[in-house]
Amino acid sequence: MTKAAQEFLRSFKAPPPTDQHDVLVQLLREPIEATYEAPADDELTVTAEMVFLECDKAEQAS
Repeated sequence: MTKAAQEFLRSFKAPPPTDQHDVLVQLLREPIEATYEAPADDELTVTAEMVFLECDKAEQAS
C-alpha cells in the first residue's frame, strides 16, 4: 500500500463514525477509473463450461 493510501486511511479514522459513514458512502458512489479489458468470448465460453460441469458433478453427487 502506498504512503498516500496509508495517510488517507489514518485521516479517515479521525472524524466521528457518522462522518466516516458519510465519507464511505460517497466514496462507494464514485466511479472507479481503472483500465479493465473484458475477457475474450473464448475465455468466457471456457469458464462457463467449467462452471456447468462443476454444477453437473454436484448434482450427480447428491
